[in-house]
Amino acid sequence: MEPTAADTGPKAQLDKKIFWPALLVVAAISVPLMVAPKAGTATMNAVLSFLTGDFGWLYLWFGVL
Repeated sequence: MEPTAADTGPKAQLDKKIFWPALLVVAAISVPLMVAPKAGTATMNAVLSFLTGDFGWLYLWFGVL
């Protein structure tokens, strides 16, 4: 049985304006953490401490949402 035009829906397409910048941000954060895990742990702990200490309730509120 051959597929008809009604059976084959529109193909999913990649939005390159969204995909590539998002991939670059994820890679820019992930690669240094994989290369230097101890320094990455210290950095991420400092970032978390800054967010929870300086933003306090705002940080927690957005975490609940």
